[in-house]
Amino acid sequence: MVRPSDRYGRRPPAGRPDTTRAVAVLWAQGAWGRRLVHRLASESATRVLPLEPATGLEVWRRSRIDTVVLADAPGPGGVAGTVEALETAARSGVRKLVLRSSTLLYGPRPENPGFLPESARLRAEPEDPRLRGLLEVEHLATGLTARYPGLVVSLLRMAEVLGPGSAGPVAEYLRSQAVPTVMGFDPMVQLIHEEDAIEALVHAVRVDCRGPVNVAARPVLPLRRVVLLAGRVSAPILNPLTSGLLRLADRAGLGRRLPLAVEYLTYPCVADDRRMRSDLGFEPAHSAVDAIRDFAQRDRWKRSRR
Repeated sequence: MVRPSDRYGRRPPAGRPDTTRAVAVLWAQGAWGRRLVHRLASESATRVLPLEPATGLEVWRRSRIDTVVLADAPGPGGVAGTVEALETAARSGVRKLVLRSSTLLYGPRPENPGFLPESARLRAEPEDPRLRGLLEVEHLATGLTARYPGLVVSLLRMAEVLGPGSAGPVAEYLRSQAVPTVMGFDPMVQLIHEEDAIEALVHAVRVDCRGPVNVAARPVLPLRRVVLLAGRVSAPILNPLTSGLLRLADRAGLGRRLPLAVEYLTYPCVADDRRMRSDLGFEPAHSAVDAIRDFAQRDRWKRSRR
């Protein structure tokens, strides 16, 4: 267990009332968590506490935490600990939870509308442990909202994050020189710049916005346009039949594993971002094109250093 530290914000001297807001960050030890901790520490009147999921109830209560932020998807084997930590936080009397989720949980389907609202069913069947963990968090958020009516739960369903420091599925996918696509299909894709993903979490700490909010940059782009902007070559070698065979081989551990399920390269999964602007009051500073170009520039630099 990592004990709360005053390293990221000072307590007031004894006898003086504490007017700072204590914000706990779960999974703060990862790259995303560290960036979020340092960004929150720059906020005025904010004291940031990096906490491990195993933190006990008394520590939560003693720390007088106002807001808990889940910085990233639970790590391998960390789903149960994360669920327990969020349950403990709710019991301790925290006022707000800010939870990171993903628009990929809506699931890619041929019948999907152009833009999926927050009320749409989560129909993904994720094999990716990261998405499975986020789905568990979504289910927990629903339960906590019902059991603790006074608890503010902000659930940020983010488009896939891309930028110079990204290491997620889309970044891995775009790092192939010949990027696989499904022959005859060119689904629309949503992205969010990594800096805006951090800023959206910080903004949700400042603003009370209950329920799920889709977070994405504009414009929405065809997949092959994304591949082209990233400086890669599209390899349209997969048709629906071979996609099924590839999926079976992927599950069996044969061949190179695709970082994204084939269905996401075939069917749309695009979220409606209007609530992000109207209710959360957040506007990304970077476009989706900015995110791709920043990623590509950094990737080219890394390749030149090899």
